[in-house]
Amino acid sequence: MSSDDTNNVTPYRRRHVSETMIANWFNPDSSLTKEERAYVVRHLLTRCKRCTEIAFRIGTQIGILLPEDNDTIKLLGVEPPDVGTRRLLGLAQWAILRSVKDNVANFINAHSAFHHLGLYERLIEVAKLEMRRDPFRAYEAANLAIVVAHTLKLPTDELRNDYLATATATMGNAARLCANFTGAEMAFKAARALRENGTDDPLVDGLLYRLEGAYLAELGRYDEAEVSLSRALIEYSHAGDTHLEGRTLLSLADTAVYYDCLKASGYLGRANALIDPVREPILEFCSRHIEICCLVETNRPEVALDLLEESRDLYTQWGRHDMWVRVRGYWIEGRIAFGMAHYQEAESILSIAFETLDSEGRHPVDLTLIAVDLLQAIAAQEKRQADVIVFADRLLSLLKGIGLHDQGRAVMLLLRDALLRKTLDGVEWKIVKTYYRRNWYSPLPEPMRPFIK
Repeated sequence: MSSDDTNNVTPYRRRHVSETMIANWFNPDSSLTKEERAYVVRHLLTRCKRCTEIAFRIGTQIGILLPEDNDTIKLLGVEPPDVGTRRLLGLAQWAILRSVKDNVANFINAHSAFHHLGLYERLIEVAKLEMRRDPFRAYEAANLAIVVAHTLKLPTDELRNDYLATATATMGNAARLCANFTGAEMAFKAARALRENGTDDPLVDGLLYRLEGAYLAELGRYDEAEVSLSRALIEYSHAGDTHLEGRTLLSLADTAVYYDCLKASGYLGRANALIDPVREPILEFCSRHIEICCLVETNRPEVALDLLEESRDLYTQWGRHDMWVRVRGYWIEGRIAFGMAHYQEAESILSIAFETLDSEGRHPVDLTLIAVDLLQAIAAQEKRQADVIVFADRLLSLLKGIGLHDQGRAVMLLLRDALLRKTLDGVEWKIVKTYYRRNWYSPLPEPMRPFIK
C-alpha cells in the first residue's frame, strides 16, 4: 500500500478521517474517489468532534473557510441529513470555485454539478461573512449566487424569484459597503421587482426591507431607514422568526443611537430578549458595542469604560480576525478617554483607528468621523494649534481623495478656520459630526448655513 493510500484510509479500514484525506477533500485536483469524498461528507455529518475540528482548521489554513465558519461547521450535525449534505457539498464546491482562474460564472453555467442549492447557500453565507471585512469580495459572492439561482431546478418561477431577490438584495448591501450607492439603489430596485413576482415569503421581504433600511441609514435618511426596518420587523413577526426580529431591532438601535439614545436603548432591550446567540454569535458583541455607544453618547464615559472592560473578551474574540471589529474597539475606547478628559490618551487611541481605516480605504464615512474625533482630541490640548493646522490640512487633502463633495470639504475648512480663532464647545462639535454622518453622500440644499459662528 502506498503512503497516499495509507493517508486516505477508507471508512472500511478506520473510524476517523485523516488530515490528509480532509485536505484532499478540499482540493478539487486530488486523487480522492467519489466514494471517498462521499464518506467525508457522511462522517462530518455524524458530528465527530475530532474530524470537524480538523476540517475547520485545515479549511481555514488554506483559505477556503473563514474563522466565523466554525459555527456553521458545528451546526451541520444538527441539520436534517439532506440539508447538512447539501451544505457540505456547497463548502466543497466553493473550494473548487476558488481555484477557477477563468470566468467563474461561465464555469458554473458549464458544469451542471454546480447547479446546486448547497452552493447557492454557501455563496450567500460567504457574502454575509465578508460584508464588513471585504465588501468587494462579498459583492462577487452575491453575484455568483445570482448565477447559481438561475440554474437551479425549482418547481416554480416564483420560488426562483425569491432566491434571486435574496441574492440581489445581498449584492445591493455589498455595493452600499463599497460606497457604490448607485449600484446599491439599482440592486434594491431589481430585488423589489423580483419580490413582486415571488412567493410572498415574509423572510424574503424582511431581508429586503432590512438591507434597504441599512442603505437608507448610510445615506443619513434615518426616518426612512426606521420605516424600512420596522417593516422588516413586521415581516419577521409574520414568519415567526424571533431571532431575525431581534436582529432587526439591533439594526434599529444601531441607527437610533446617533439621534435618540433613549429610543436606541428601548430597541436594544427588546433585541437582547429575542436574538439567538447560537445562530449568530457575533450579535452578542454587536449588542454590547451599541450599549457602550449609548453610554458615550449620553455623556457617561465612566460607566461606558466599566462595561468596555467587562467586554474585553468579546472585542478580542471577534477582533482577532476582523479588522472592522478592531477599529470599532479603538474608536469607542478613544471616545471614552476623551469623555474622561484624557485627551492625549484619546489622541493616541484614535490615531490607531484612523491610520488603520485610512490604509484599508473602504469606509469613507467612518474614516471622516474618526478623523473629526481625532481633530477634537488634538484641539482640546494646550499649545497644539500648529498640530491642529497640520492635521486639518491633511484631512482636506484626504477628503478630496476619497470623493467627498465640495460642500463637505468647505465644512472642514470652516472647522479648521474656527479652531484657529476659538475653542469649540460640545454642541458645535456635535453639529459637525452630525453633518458628516448624515450628509457625506448628499450635501445640504444651498445656500448652506454656517455651522460654526
